[in-house]
Amino acid sequence: ASLTQEWPKLSLETSAQRHDSLSAKLTKLVRLIGESHHLDRDGDLQQYYLQDLAVLEIPRLSFEFGALRAAAAPVAAQMLSVTQKQEAKINAISANISFLMDNAHWKLDSLRELAARSRDGAFGAQMKQATDALRASEDAFDAYQRWVASNIMTRRPVGVPSQEVMEHGTLFETKLAALHDLLMDQVRTRSAKRLAAERLERDLALAFVAAMVVAAILLAGYFTRGLTRSMRRVVATFSAIEAGHYENEITVDSADEAGQVLRSLDKMQTTLRIRIEADRRVLAENTRVRQALDNAGTIVLVVDEQHKIVYANETAKDTFAHLQQDIQRELPQFSGTALVGASIDIFKPVQCLDRATLDGLRDSQNKVLTLGGHTLVLNASPIVDDSGGRLGTVLEWRNRSSGVAVENEVKSVVAEALGGNLQARLPLDGKTGFHANLAGGLNELLDNLSTVVSTIKHAVVEIRSSADDIAKGNAELS
Repeated sequence: ASLTQEWPKLSLETSAQRHDSLSAKLTKLVRLIGESHHLDRDGDLQQYYLQDLAVLEIPRLSFEFGALRAAAAPVAAQMLSVTQKQEAKINAISANISFLMDNAHWKLDSLRELAARSRDGAFGAQMKQATDALRASEDAFDAYQRWVASNIMTRRPVGVPSQEVMEHGTLFETKLAALHDLLMDQVRTRSAKRLAAERLERDLALAFVAAMVVAAILLAGYFTRGLTRSMRRVVATFSAIEAGHYENEITVDSADEAGQVLRSLDKMQTTLRIRIEADRRVLAENTRVRQALDNAGTIVLVVDEQHKIVYANETAKDTFAHLQQDIQRELPQFSGTALVGASIDIFKPVQCLDRATLDGLRDSQNKVLTLGGHTLVLNASPIVDDSGGRLGTVLEWRNRSSGVAVENEVKSVVAEALGGNLQARLPLDGKTGFHANLAGGLNELLDNLSTVVSTIKHAVVEIRSSADDIAKGNAELS
């Protein structure tokens, strides 16, 4: 706006410089816009040529023509003949403008060929119109060149004012502006169509994405419902298994991950059922064995591989509790009231019950022990698993204290009887069962034997007395 208002007041040189600077800035701005928005590298060749002509080539022609007028105006202003340097500059600018014109012709011809190939008659007609406008611009430029050649490029002093140099270029500028407007209309029209197509493509892409999202949501809902149903069945089955029911019917109606989970759950349920049934059978057998051991008349202790007493039957508890005080006289650490959980070391220093001896057992061994004055017969046997691994030791005891006492009493009574003392008897106090029967029978036998011996003795005495009487009578008779 400042140059438009001030240029009539400017000198020719200043005006030319200001116009050259403005044209250079405009050209730089156009190139910057084209490069920043990739308008100079459009993939559509038609659009690229149009934009190149409208944005770069035609503005550059206008710039070069301004430079031509700026080069010719000082010559007219000096009212002198043109110098060789001025002439060379004007000719160079004119040649550059002709080159740009030819380049514009080539691009317009290329656009017309592209329109023919694409059978775009309307665009072809518009490019023909643009070609005609370019020819009109060429004609105006040729006329201006002829005027410059006849009025400026002469070897005589120039007789035209500088203002006329500027005015004679108006026709070319008008024709060139018409061409530029025509090309810009095409650029805007094609850009609008292209923008509409890109918007349509974008809308279609967005619609497709939205449709895919909706489809994904629907599919996710479908699969989620299916997975939820399967998971509910899984949870219900787990609840039933937790409650001890192993006959649940599991229906597998899919081959996906949920179906695999159900199939695995069915296998797990079957395996658990078989295992639990087997465990129940083993438990029943173990219960029967434990009850038999609990009620056994012999003492039974079970020692694990860590040498702890893990089992003691009722006979063991009662017997060792009864013998505790007697055994503690030899083994102070012994406790017969807390056998289960205690270490086998409560029997230290009994050799056959130390840890090394128990670990070295390979088969059953019998030992006769005397603890606290009581005679105990011990049978120790190793416990191993199916693979031969050591699990512990079972200790079976028999209390022979009463039996040994009875044996000693019998020996004493028999010895007395053999020595002629048939009055010795076995005491019946504290004896039960076999021992009471044995003592009663032996005492009765001794009673009978004593009666027989007394009878025999009495008979012998009577016989001896009768014999003496007979002998005395015979002596008297003689």
